[in-house]
Amino acid sequence: MTLFKIIGYSAICGGLFFSTLSSQDRREYQQTIDPKKYGWQEELETADDMQAAAYLDYIALERMVDSETYILGPGDIIGINIISSESMNYSLRILPSGSILIPSVGSLNLNGENLKNAVKKIKSYIKKNAYPNARVFASLEHIKRFKVQISGAIHEPGFIEVNGVSRLMDAVALAGGVHKYAESNLIILSRRDSKVNYHPGKFLMQGDVGQNPYLQEGDVIHIPFDKLYEKDISQYSDLNYSQVVVIGFVQVPGGFRYIPGYKVRDYIAIRGGPTDSGSLTGARIIRKDGTVITNALDKGVFPGDIIEVPATLQYRLFGRTSATQIISAFLSIYLAYQASIN
Repeated sequence: MTLFKIIGYSAICGGLFFSTLSSQDRREYQQTIDPKKYGWQEELETADDMQAAAYLDYIALERMVDSETYILGPGDIIGINIISSESMNYSLRILPSGSILIPSVGSLNLNGENLKNAVKKIKSYIKKNAYPNARVFASLEHIKRFKVQISGAIHEPGFIEVNGVSRLMDAVALAGGVHKYAESNLIILSRRDSKVNYHPGKFLMQGDVGQNPYLQEGDVIHIPFDKLYEKDISQYSDLNYSQVVVIGFVQVPGGFRYIPGYKVRDYIAIRGGPTDSGSLTGARIIRKDGTVITNALDKGVFPGDIIEVPATLQYRLFGRTSATQIISAFLSIYLAYQASIN
């Protein structure tokens, strides 16, 4: 056996030996930190779950809740501490009826009360009806969630969920934002029997929070359409929200939700625009009744429409061959012809 073979076999055997030792050490190490052996993994998972649950209930505040302006309603949770011969602690949710049910005391309606008055009302009610000599503390523990309606030139009209510290622009963002045919810088908020016009540009550019008010239950938000497109949009608006499907030579073929007022060019843009081989001017609409509308780039779209972007004439004639390649081919043929006749 040559010297090189002896060295090679020795290296292989040594590698296997150290690999076995390393594997054994790793198994022994894993056994010493086995989470099942000490139970710490279970404790960590439980703690993580509890922390995750806490985050789910957490609502970000821009500042401390103003007790004089915050209006209570169904879903708010009030913490009550009654100190008498014993200490009693309750976390009570305001019911859909607007009342809270205080154990051993009774039912108290708080709907529409601001937080400051509600705390006074709770203390007075408990002392009058059950614990006259008790010390009573009450506070807001959790903020309610509710739905408001939003309509008009918005991407996702309907009802959206907000909370007791949400502002007007939060609702607009949750509804997908205004779309391109919206009237510039105007939002109409209906509350009870009044309508107020707000100009969000003053909030966004100048920081005027008066143009971005807090929302209340029962609010209705309307984003007007641009008057230049109002007639067209009313013609194409439809209650059927079937998807609009874009096929053919576009970057990302597929379906997209129906947006009132959007035209063929808007849906093609949403799907990434035409490919290099796609003819934008040749776009057509195929309606659900089979009607085909050609030269439809600036036509309105109905729910359920299929928008097709065909191939360019060049692609249909020459495939993926570029214009430079086509010209080069013709020049080659022409030069070959000239050479043959000379």
